[in-house]
Amino acid sequence: MEPGPRKLIAAVLVPGLALAGCAGTSDRYPSLSVRDFERASATGTEEPSLTPRPASEELLARIEFLLAEAEEAHLAFTAASPEADRIIAAAAGMNAEDNGWATAQIALANLVSKRGTTAIALGDIDQLYSDATLDFISRDGIAQARDKVAMLIAMEDQTLERLRSQLDR
Repeated sequence: MEPGPRKLIAAVLVPGLALAGCAGTSDRYPSLSVRDFERASATGTEEPSLTPRPASEELLARIEFLLAEAEEAHLAFTAASPEADRIIAAAAGMNAEDNGWATAQIALANLVSKRGTTAIALGDIDQLYSDATLDFISRDGIAQARDKVAMLIAMEDQTLERLRSQLDR
């Protein structure tokens, strides 16, 4: 038997009405329509800037401060080096039970501490370099300061290595 017209209408309308209920607005679910920031707004004629922004006066002042701090620490290291050199040369060949050896260790530790002050300035400069990279700021001045302080630390490391080898004889 053929279905009656009422059954045919009901078979078509009921699923349609059920689906229409799903399409109703609800505050419980986000809209799936395209949002403003998803729309393409570029005209195709705009070129992205590949030039980093210049460093601010505040950043440049901070770099200068850290560089001066590192240079001051290096001067303190350099001033303490001759005395440490003399003490360590006198303690060469002594064993750990001798007072001269202990005095040499203290002189060496004093220089290591002064090197640490220089290294702290380098660490702060490295942090500024990293931050400038992430913020797309020119790193030229930071790189120059970093190179200079790294050179100071390399000189200090050479002195420390020489003094350690003298003490180990």
